Amino acid sequence: MLIEIARTTLEQADIYFEHAREEAARPEEDVIPYSVCRHAYKAVSHYLTGYLQHHGKHITTTLSLNELLDECRKVDPQFNDLDCSLMNTKDPEEWMNMGVMKQYFNLAKETRNLVTDTPPA
Repeated sequence: MLIEIARTTLEQADIYFEHAREEAARPEEDVIPYSVCRHAYKAVSHYLTGYLQHHGKHITTTLSLNELLDECRKVDPQFNDLDCSLMNTKDPEEWMNMGVMKQYFNLAKETRNLVTDTPPA
């Protein structure tokens, strides 16, 4: 049962990631950085949650990214190199910055690659 929940969570993470990727791929003048940041944040959260669910952990929706990442590190030390501290802010002003947007997207891509063993996109 938990494996099925994990699969669903990871599928949702992929949807968020694809939304972020599609938005980031638009011509720069048409990109909405807030949208990319929002979808990238949700993708990271869902990737980490799905990873933990896949490894038999019951995850509540109240865990922060840092808490999810700490739990992932207990399962696999390769997560030690992942730093989600950039995503600790939910300040909409920061999410409107193109530089921050690129960092969020790269973090989502890095998390996706760790969790799904997918070659870099």
